[in-house]
Amino acid sequence: MKMPLANATRLFAAIAILFSASVRSEEPLYIMTEDWPPLNFVENGVLKGPAVDIVKEIQALTRSKDPIYTLPFSRALKIASSKKNSVLFSVNRNKSRENNFKWLGPIAVKEYAFFKNRLSELQIFSLEDARLYTIGVQRSAATAEFLAAENFPEISRVKKPKQALSMLMANRIDLWYDTTATVTETINKTDEFEQDNVRIALKLEERFLYIVFNRKTSDKIISDWQGALDHLYKNGTIRNIFQHHKMIPMYHDKRQ
Repeated sequence: MKMPLANATRLFAAIAILFSASVRSEEPLYIMTEDWPPLNFVENGVLKGPAVDIVKEIQALTRSKDPIYTLPFSRALKIASSKKNSVLFSVNRNKSRENNFKWLGPIAVKEYAFFKNRLSELQIFSLEDARLYTIGVQRSAATAEFLAAENFPEISRVKKPKQALSMLMANRIDLWYDTTATVTETINKTDEFEQDNVRIALKLEERFLYIVFNRKTSDKIISDWQGALDHLYKNGTIRNIFQHHKMIPMYHDKRQ
């Protein structure tokens, strides 16, 4: 019995998509991330986090066996902007970076806010109010870039979120500008502080996180990764990853 033409066409199209998504990229990729909880972080020498799981799932579909390197974000960003076939995640998309990379995603969403010590009596109702205070931010991160672009006069840059938390609790900074996810994860990893020790002083916005490729990376590689990412959203794998890590608030369906 012959298969109807319409059904055969759909079958061949599905096979073509699956084959395309499973083809190993001919060129090796230099894949990087940073130690930036809770999306991607190192714990007991092991790279973990929902963004890491997403990238590994994409690698499985594209048959990429390239290792993932953990580097300081500022260094990784420079490499991604200059080295062909370099890949970096998770990256905040903004105007200053827009034309420097090829973008894939989003793979997550983050809520940005100013946080204060619960014992602090300061009150802020706008971005202008926050200018009166010393703000802690992670060096070279999008948070630092944002405050610098807004000409904040008192920015205290730190290497790790844990430093910002300690400084906030010791009243060495007035506010900490970061994401609710990062603040929650940072507190969870300490024995000194509880979630209630830190309060949101002002919510600013939601931002989306992406995988970025050097602009000289071939469109074929980008297409393969895009096809794999679309497949992972469609079959529910990405949502399951965020559920597994108990981070559903960071999940964003790119098809919405």
